[in-house]
Amino acid sequence: SRDAVGVDIEYVHSPRSQATAQRVMTEEEFCAYNALSEEERTVRFIEIWTAKEAIFKSQGRELFVPREIDTVSESYRTAHITVADEQYIFSVATAHPESIRLFTEIALS
Repeated sequence: SRDAVGVDIEYVHSPRSQATAQRVMTEEEFCAYNALSEEERTVRFIEIWTAKEAIFKSQGRELFVPREIDTVSESYRTAHITVADEQYIFSVATAHPESIRLFTEIALS
């Protein structure tokens, strides 16, 4: 049987407010996030958000409640990609993360 797979990708954009981060993150996620510099928090917010979205999709839940998804204990992989000088972060989640292989570059031409 095939495992359910969840994928999410987001453009790295301006930072979210502390209030937004606290509203969507678990206490453990927020404590680690809050200890980072402002620049690091911008990227980390998107990493956590895409992981939560991917986990949500892989679990087939009906209602997305970000704070109920704990990226510390769930199984996923996250990677950074650049497209036309724009940075994106994507996450892939499945019950068996050891089966996920992220490649640095694949030439299609």
